[in-house]
Parts: sequence; C-alpha cells; structure tokens
Amino acid sequence: MFFGHYRSHTYYCERCCKSRVENGEKKTDVNIATQLLLDCVDDRFDVAIVVSGDGDLLAPILAVPRRFPPKSVWMAFPPNRPNRELEAAAGGKVRIRQYMLAQSQLPDEIPISSSLTLRRPLDWRDPPGRPI
Repeated sequence: MFFGHYRSHTYYCERCCKSRVENGEKKTDVNIATQLLLDCVDDRFDVAIVVSGDGDLLAPILAVPRRFPPKSVWMAFPPNRPNRELEAAAGGKVRIRQYMLAQSQLPDEIPISSSLTLRRPLDWRDPPGRPI
C-alpha cells in the first residue's frame, strides 16, 4: 500500500506582508493510480471503488477497462467533490453525502479490554449539534 503526505508551504502575501501557511497534499493521486493498476495487473479485483474527485485519476480510470475489459472502476465522490470527467469514465458512481459520513462515525471511545480503550482524537470530534 502507498500513502501520500501533506507538506506545509509558507508563503507571503505581497499586499499585506503577512505570512500564511497552507497545506498541500503530495503524491496521493499518483499512489492511488499506481496501486489501482498494480491491483488490476495482479487480478485482485473485478470492480474497484476509488474514493476521490481528483481529475488526475482520469488516465488510470480509463486504462483499467481498456486493458482489462472484464474489470471496471467505480467512483465514490466525497461531499462537494463531483467530477464530470471521472463520472463519465467510470463504470458507475456513488456520491458520498454529509449525512452518510455522520452516520458512519465510530463512537468517541471504544473499550477493547479492561486496560485498553481506543479514543478518537479531540480535534476529530464534532461539537454537539454541529453536522460534519
């Protein structure tokens, strides 16, 4: 499995001379594409589901059924991240809605044993009454 990473970029606004830090995701789309194609070649799926709205994944999404006709790739688009090109290229689509994410959250604490409790990090918790 391949993982991307976030790299912090600091840049300065030319108008106000204040610095601003912005995070940018690196290598994730390339890693997803690589793993998708490796899994395809290794015959590890019949239908793959890719969770993304990143248009950089168009080429591998198109390549899978073209090179391996019985296989298909479905897209699962995160909230507010649809992509018409990916949607047209995919064998099917799912749109993940905010309420689906809210209904899929694990509890804040999960007791594993008498001495171990898994805890969701505080900054991952939502304030009461606020939808994610």
